[in-house]
Amino acid sequence: MTDDTAFERDLRATLEKLGREPAPERLVSRVAEIPSRQPSAQRLHAQSGLSPRAIGSGLGLLVAVLAIAVIALVLRPTGPGPVIVGGSPSLAVVPSESPSTEPSTSPSSSPSVEPSASTTPAPTATPKPTALPVPAGFQPISATFVSETAGWALGSIPCDTGRCPAIVRTTDGGTSWSAIPAPKTTVGQNPADDTGTGISALRFANAKDGWAYGPELWVTHNGGTTWAKSSIAGLPKDSPVRALEAARGMVHAVVYDGAQDFRIASSKVATNTWTLASVRVPVGAGPVPRPQLVLSGTGGWVLENDRTVVAGAQLRNGSWVTWKPVCLDVVGPAVLAASSATNLVAACDVGAFGDAQGDHLFASHDGGATFAEVGPPTPLGAATVIATPGVSTIVIGGTVDAGSELFASFDGGQTWSGVLPPAAATFADLGFTTPTQGIVIQSDQGGTSRMLMSHDAGRTWTPVAF
Repeated sequence: MTDDTAFERDLRATLEKLGREPAPERLVSRVAEIPSRQPSAQRLHAQSGLSPRAIGSGLGLLVAVLAIAVIALVLRPTGPGPVIVGGSPSLAVVPSESPSTEPSTSPSSSPSVEPSASTTPAPTATPKPTALPVPAGFQPISATFVSETAGWALGSIPCDTGRCPAIVRTTDGGTSWSAIPAPKTTVGQNPADDTGTGISALRFANAKDGWAYGPELWVTHNGGTTWAKSSIAGLPKDSPVRALEAARGMVHAVVYDGAQDFRIASSKVATNTWTLASVRVPVGAGPVPRPQLVLSGTGGWVLENDRTVVAGAQLRNGSWVTWKPVCLDVVGPAVLAASSATNLVAACDVGAFGDAQGDHLFASHDGGATFAEVGPPTPLGAATVIATPGVSTIVIGGTVDAGSELFASFDGGQTWSGVLPPAAATFADLGFTTPTQGIVIQSDQGGTSRMLMSHDAGRTWTPVAF
């Protein structure tokens, strides 16, 4: 086989495999020996005796050879081979994926622009800003977790006007905390305050969408970078929000209508488009109406206490309807919790405004259609908070002779054990994020408060260091 024959063979093979692998080194060497100045067609004809048509083909071949030489030099292996898209044997460049910025739905934020694809390498990620330290004197008021690691706490800090709201967040399950902006308002006394201002509770649905309320309503859709005061269409301006929870992409709020009823408003978590349910929950005749909102799975319940259990509503097939709540006939208040759409528990202060009989536990396994008393009376005089991460595990807090105490049952309410020593304090935001991880806020009458966490289904509770 002559050198010319080998050259032609290599040339054809290279054309067939172009884009899949580099040209052979010997072909590159042959091409490099071609004179930089192209011979004239006349000289080619004289030397080879080729016809003009053949000369044209020869020139085309020479141009192709020169192109191959350039490609061969470019494709000289220095790393991974060329990228083949869709199986085509052509050299293709895949655009680098730049991280897109999802626009915020917050009314106070500017729209962000999604960068277009680029063939240049994506820029290195912008370093995260330095986390702000927790403000001095931070006292927790309310807490919310959306996962085992991601959580937020609303608190108060000293300021020129006395105490101002502050918010801190954790991304490691409460081991470390950093400050984020808080709504520019005051600290509310509690969600039951219909005449005051400010915020006293905090809830997040995910890393972006959150609400600070009680009695005002503030919303963020960018993780707390900015907050905007919100209102609910169809209700008087600044109607006090008394309870709020989020689950399964929806947020629900219990709002006083300024007359005789509580209304339930619902919105998708990423928007501020509230819809009022047709059902109305009566306030009651007592001086201190206290509605409670519970969500679990696809289920939801509102229980209204005004000294005694007054009325209720239930989320059924995505709509709020009238519900006959537990303990309507016990002449006392009740607190409610759910571990699923079907399993609920309620602690009822039986005979509180009549023949006092202590705090009793009731359970439902049909979504609240029926309840039955479970076990002996609880160790509490009156329960004020309750949580249940599963059917057999129940944690309750409330009054005892020495102040208030936290108890837990791990057999569905048959037996109870104290899990937090008695103290002259009140409890708030008792709840579980997972079957084992729970939180509670404990506050004394002097204004000092602390947040405690459990990682063993409520058996032990440890103060959180902010």
